[in-house]
Amino acid sequence: MNFPFRKYHGAGNDFVLFYKSNPSVEFDADTIKVICDRRYGVGSDGLLVVEVLRRDHLRIDFYNPDGSVSFCGNGARCALRMAHDDGLINDCGNFIGSDGEHSYVIEAEDVELNMYLHESPITIQSDWYVNTGSPHLVMFRKGIDALDMVQIGRDIRYSDRWKDEGVNVNLVEWIGDVLTMRTYERGVENETLSCGTGVTAAAICAGMERLDLSALNVITRGGLFRVRWSRSVDDVFTDVKLKGPTKFVFEGSWAMK
Repeated sequence: MNFPFRKYHGAGNDFVLFYKSNPSVEFDADTIKVICDRRYGVGSDGLLVVEVLRRDHLRIDFYNPDGSVSFCGNGARCALRMAHDDGLINDCGNFIGSDGEHSYVIEAEDVELNMYLHESPITIQSDWYVNTGSPHLVMFRKGIDALDMVQIGRDIRYSDRWKDEGVNVNLVEWIGDVLTMRTYERGVENETLSCGTGVTAAAICAGMERLDLSALNVITRGGLFRVRWSRSVDDVFTDVKLKGPTKFVFEGSWAMK
């Protein structure tokens, strides 16, 4: 049986998206690995299944290329863009992800959604750790363009501390008042051009270091994001918003065996 899919990207972070259909699309880990493979499949940084619960309300399930489940900010933004392109949702509403219910706003090609901090930022030696739907280690360094992101990311992700749960590794650098960053993603096990939960994590950690901030532009290798938030006197971050571009790439069908 053939199932139609779309491919979208959010600032270079690319995804294969399916609507939940009847009969239901069921993806096991082996199938997900093949679909996401850039040589033997469609090729992507992840796979999403979108279920329309009612007007302006979706369920969005994300799978990493290794079949594991997490929340994906860019994947969710692309799924919202697809549903909006198809006239299934309006410019604002809500959806359910793996970490709970989120609100969203769509403005032209930009999609903004609210993000959760599932754990408050903590310091690990001189670096930051925060969970924004996926676990992230944020490392402020200089000259990140010249560093070996893949080797650094793999060394940390497969270290004794992180090898079981896994962690996303972000190298972050201030360029004036803008953050630039690179990300190694668990599940992809490689550097990606951008990562929505990583951008959010980096911005929040920057906010921990610069207390006067409530919004920040973040530049990844794939494009520009805007993160904004509110903050209490005891460093509790609320109303965290992630905004960035989305773009349709192509469509096709996948033959399920």
